[in-house]
Amino acid sequence: MDWPVWSEKFQARADTKGYLVVPLGKKNSPEEGEEPSSNATEEQIKEFNDLLKANEQGYLDLVLLINGETDAVRVSFGIIKGSKGKKKPGDCALAWAHLNNKFEPKSAPSRMTLKKKFLLMNLKPKEDTDKWLTSLEDLKEQLVSTNARMDEDDVLEHALNNLPKEYDIVVAQMEKRLSVT
Repeated sequence: MDWPVWSEKFQARADTKGYLVVPLGKKNSPEEGEEPSSNATEEQIKEFNDLLKANEQGYLDLVLLINGETDAVRVSFGIIKGSKGKKKPGDCALAWAHLNNKFEPKSAPSRMTLKKKFLLMNLKPKEDTDKWLTSLEDLKEQLVSTNARMDEDDVLEHALNNLPKEYDIVVAQMEKRLSVT
């Protein structure tokens, strides 16, 4: 599973459909079978029902967006399937929290693992440069999300230092340009 892409797509879908507040935990959805309070206003009853529907739609979208073709995706599906509330057939916020804990951990060991992966990335001959640079950028964003200090210059310097020999002319030109600024 390409988590950075998948996560961004899910959040865009959730935002478009109007239920992003549920997986992000900004609003808690009621438990299945729970009723609004007896003195609730019409507006509160509508919000209550909207949150129930938002949770259901979010959970269904999480399930339906997983295709189950690889082991990593099956693990993700298991995480989603196992995210049930006490009285909810599927808890969107819980599933989203579990997925984030799995794929966007914020701990120091996770940061070290990501940093090592970043430092070991080098462009191999005949490898697609755009894909490689995109992977570097994705790792940088993941590192930043773990509070690691990393900026665009770090990515640029890493890229220039990890290109194969056939890029020596380009590297020399970039280094010359960088030393001018």
